[in-house]
Amino acid sequence: MKKLLLFISIFMTFGAIAKSQITITSNDMPLSGDFFVQAVSNVIDTSLSVGDSGENILWDYSNLPFTTIDSVIFYDPLLSPYYGTFPEANLCMSSSDISYGYIVSDVDAFTIVGVVTVLGDTLKIHTSMRKFIFPLNYLTVFDDSNLLIDSTAFYGQEYSGFYVDSVRMIVSNEAYNTVDGWGVLKTPLDSAEVLRMETMNLDITEIKAHVLDTTWIGPIPIPIDYWMDVQTTVDTSFEYSWIANDTGYPLLEMTVENDTVIETKYKYDPLLLVACKEIKLENHVKVFPNPSNGEIQLMSDVDISKIIIYSIEGRFVNEISINSKNFKLNIQLANGTYIYQIYDSKNQLIKRDKLFIIN
Repeated sequence: MKKLLLFISIFMTFGAIAKSQITITSNDMPLSGDFFVQAVSNVIDTSLSVGDSGENILWDYSNLPFTTIDSVIFYDPLLSPYYGTFPEANLCMSSSDISYGYIVSDVDAFTIVGVVTVLGDTLKIHTSMRKFIFPLNYLTVFDDSNLLIDSTAFYGQEYSGFYVDSVRMIVSNEAYNTVDGWGVLKTPLDSAEVLRMETMNLDITEIKAHVLDTTWIGPIPIPIDYWMDVQTTVDTSFEYSWIANDTGYPLLEMTVENDTVIETKYKYDPLLLVACKEIKLENHVKVFPNPSNGEIQLMSDVDISKIIIYSIEGRFVNEISINSKNFKLNIQLANGTYIYQIYDSKNQLIKRDKLFIIN
């Protein structure tokens, strides 16, 4: 009996281990129209570890908690407001972290070429940051260095006994990427063969002061005009991404600072959040444009009675009566991802999908 139990234990253990390492190619990257939901936790848990590197590793995070839900959408950059600034992009993404991320996705690499954040002032950053290169295999190594911000502002005050007319801030990033492991990843909703990539980020901030003054050597005035180094800081963080075939986005991401995991994100299914009986839907309803600024049109070959809109967390947002086959809506929603459900005249659910709002 002990031998039998030992055999069963060994069999179950090896059943969760990958047979060989996978290869990630451009075919595994997201496409326009892809939509991903992540369960996010930014609660610091000192007991949580990124696990081992190496070959044939089992990373078991099947009990990961989460505190909020985030969504990431990919769409045609022509639908975005800043495409003219990054015309080389062939893909655009939006999430709670990035208002607009502009990407060049090709057979060689998945590269972020621009980021736009809209928080009060609009900040446009040009980059050439490769998130992945292809083919991606165990022990693949690559790195990038980018100047992110070079901004000068008027100061007009004394500093260290000199008149400083302006202050300059330079922010750059150095990213060092290594595929440091392969094996099987388990999350609360997925189990898959993966590669793990470690990214070490060095965020370097330099503050310089422009001294514009006059000093005297006896009766002779000597102009002073130079940039003085004030402060340089380097922040180091690590990001870990577990990537599988045919998923389009990492199954799990972890951010580590000072040897502590400060944030986790894992792939989640938004349709599980909507309290609705699962039925086979006949998708003979068109909803466009999507993404939208809130103005959308519904077209169907059957009468539509209503549309119900939920937040990505599954909370009820709005219900609109329609009673028509063709209908135009102008709904006021904040930027983000929503789930809608459309019902026919018999109050049967006939379509459920995502709606992306980009104002």
